[in-house]
Amino acid sequence: RAYSFLHGFSERRCIGLIIKWKAALGLFLSILVFTSTIPILMAVETTPQDVFEGPHVVVLSTVEANRTINDSVVSVIRGMNYTVSPEIFLFCVVDGMPVTIRGVDPASFLKVEHASMVKGTASGDSFVLIGSLFQKRSGLDVGDKVVIPGSSAPSIYEGTVTGVFTSDTPAADEILLPLDTVREMAGKPAGTYQVVRVLNGNVTAISSTLESNNYTVAVGSGPHVTVTNSNMTYEETVAMNLMLRYSGAAAFKNTSVSHMGLFAQRASSSVRVALIGFIILDASLTFIGSFSILTRAIFDRRREIGIMRAIGASNMKVLSIVLNESVILSSVSAILALFVGYITVSYVSSSGLIVVFGQTMHPVMTTSMFLWMFVGMVLVSSLSGLFVAWSIVRVTPSRLIAGFEVEKKPLEKRE
Repeated sequence: RAYSFLHGFSERRCIGLIIKWKAALGLFLSILVFTSTIPILMAVETTPQDVFEGPHVVVLSTVEANRTINDSVVSVIRGMNYTVSPEIFLFCVVDGMPVTIRGVDPASFLKVEHASMVKGTASGDSFVLIGSLFQKRSGLDVGDKVVIPGSSAPSIYEGTVTGVFTSDTPAADEILLPLDTVREMAGKPAGTYQVVRVLNGNVTAISSTLESNNYTVAVGSGPHVTVTNSNMTYEETVAMNLMLRYSGAAAFKNTSVSHMGLFAQRASSSVRVALIGFIILDASLTFIGSFSILTRAIFDRRREIGIMRAIGASNMKVLSIVLNESVILSSVSAILALFVGYITVSYVSSSGLIVVFGQTMHPVMTTSMFLWMFVGMVLVSSLSGLFVAWSIVRVTPSRLIAGFEVEKKPLEKRE
């Protein structure tokens, strides 16, 4: 009876002693770094594709330099009863800030982007629309003058802001101008476009229609790209890209258009390697932090573990108690860290604190992402606690109770 009483008392008492609740604060801070940075790191990969594509959007871009996307291609796609937005891009610096300029038909563009006007108008032949995020960064408003330099051809445009629009996409960081204006500033031939975006388009149907009409176009949606009527060899593709990059012939550059759809996907793929490296580094730092905190918390309770084992608790019983406490503490810490991390990331996103190449980073925050972060952090913390506990239970109870003190030699001076 005495053994049973002491054994039960020891178990109940050690539930709050093996790992103190103050360790949860350290775990919380360690996990918070992970939960706050991963959504932002994921945004680095998705931003290029979001700029040129967007949700539920099919992108048409040129493949061969001498076969541009023109008005006839746009007419064919519109004949399929799709909402079509032909566009031309410029990458400029306005008021000292990098910004993407997009030549658009405003009505079609706002539909494709699911955007809406906040103030002002989006009609006429000389409109200047600014996104809500760019307005916040620049301080511009309806009626203000704006000077926009050309990025491909020596040109400059001076206009008056006619409206402000808002969108949940990166377009909210951009400036919209009429297609003819941007086409002239980009040095592109009349009636041509860099990309054509189609809302809720069917890639297979669009590709088949363009194929039957003998158009050479890259049709892409997400990771899937279909190229129609292209007979270019690998050597010809390499030569064309070298000319696009290094040729000094103005006539060649004026007839060449950037491969926007393919660029967006390749840009995302290029940063994925670095992104994975940063995520692994971030996870490693979180693991080291959690391991260090639990190591100290459990090691400081080695005397209690020694008492439990001295009165009959098996190694498995001690490990199970440590595991239970690790799961409880890490779960509470992870939930708090995810909550605070979500608030932090949401604030960073809404306030536009992180801007890269003129685009505000929009963190990727999905239920599945937060779920696997929670499971991963609890698993890492629990395994860390088990590892530390296993190293301690291998020590004899008497040595644990004595605090690892060793008997001094007779001739050794007392401290």
